[in-house]
Amino acid sequence: MVQIGKEWSALFDVYYLLLEETDYKWYVPDLAQPFAIEETSNDYIKMKDKKGTLQVIWKFQTLNLINLVNELQTKGATNPHISVMLPVNKAYLLEKLLEQNVTHIFSNLRSGQSVLQVWHEHSSSPSFIDVPFHTHLVSLISSHNEENSFIKKDPFYNLRLKEEELPSYFTESEVVIMHEMVQGKSNQQIAKDVYLSVPTVNGHVSRLLKKLSARNKCHFIKKTLEKGFVKMEKSEGR
Repeated sequence: MVQIGKEWSALFDVYYLLLEETDYKWYVPDLAQPFAIEETSNDYIKMKDKKGTLQVIWKFQTLNLINLVNELQTKGATNPHISVMLPVNKAYLLEKLLEQNVTHIFSNLRSGQSVLQVWHEHSSSPSFIDVPFHTHLVSLISSHNEENSFIKKDPFYNLRLKEEELPSYFTESEVVIMHEMVQGKSNQQIAKDVYLSVPTVNGHVSRLLKKLSARNKCHFIKKTLEKGFVKMEKSEGR
C-alpha cells in the first residue's frame, strides 16, 4: 500500500488524473484509497488529502480526450495540474497531449498503487513520460522538421530575463526566482542554487504563476516571452 507521506506541491490548485473509461473502474479503488472522497459522479471522483489539496480522477473517452483537457485548462480551476494515464496502444495521442502542455503521462501497464505513487511523487517535476512511450517520443522528436517541430534542434537558444522590462509588482526575491525559472530548473534545483528551502521556493513560484495567470511553469515562460520579459539568445558554439 502506498503511503502519501509528504505534501503535494503547493504550485497547483487541483490535481487531475485522466483515465480512459475502460481503465477507470479498475484503478479508482487504489487511486482513491489515501484520500477523503468529496464528490462522485459517473465521470469523476473528487477527493481531498489531509492538507485539503483537491485531487480529481476523471474518466475520458479516447475521441474526447483533447477536448476534455482543453475544458479543464480553460474552464476548470485557475491553476490545474493535469496528468493522463494512457493505454499503451494509444501512444499516437502523445503528440496532441504534449501540444496541450500535458507533460505527465503514465502507462496503464502500471498497477493502481504504482500509478498513485508516480502521480504523487512527480507532481512537482517538470514532466514524466512513462517508459512504454519513450520509443514513440523519440520518433516524434526525430520526425519533426525545423518548420513544424515543437522541439527545435538548431539553432539552440537560452532565455535571459530582462529585468529592466519587469513591472514593479515583482519583488526582488521573485525576480531572483524568475531568473532560475526561465532556465528550466526544477524547484528543488532552484532552492539548492539560491540557498533557499524548497517550501520557500514553492511559495515564490506559486505567487509568480498567479501574477501572470499561468497554469504551470511552461505556461509561465510562454507568458514572459509574450510580454517581453525575457530575451532569446543563441547559445555559443551552436
